[in-house]
Amino acid sequence: MSNDSIGIVACGAAAMLLFRVTLRDAVVVLRLRRHGIYTRGVVVDNVRFHGSHGATWVPVITFVDQRGYRVEFSPPMRGSGMGLPTGREVPVVSALTGQRPSPVPQFKGTVFRPLRWPA
Repeated sequence: MSNDSIGIVACGAAAMLLFRVTLRDAVVVLRLRRHGIYTRGVVVDNVRFHGSHGATWVPVITFVDQRGYRVEFSPPMRGSGMGLPTGREVPVVSALTGQRPSPVPQFKGTVFRPLRWPA
């Protein structure tokens, strides 16, 4: 194979991987919007996270699920503007089953919406 062919194959493989990840996120978001339980959570802390692009603040959010259990999580989304004031009430969407919260993709000004799925 020539160098051009290798580059084309590498770019195509990267594009397919990104498409698959995007499609999976879209399916999870749609499932949550249809079947999720909407509740309110509270920011209980902001934790300093040291990543490859420097230190950022990550909020720790807690809420009570449908079964009465306290669920605490930190969204994997990181950024300089993601720190929320402690005590702030935020909307949360969670699935009926599962133990692992994970955030829905969000835009600036949108508050965190974790989702939960079977483990």
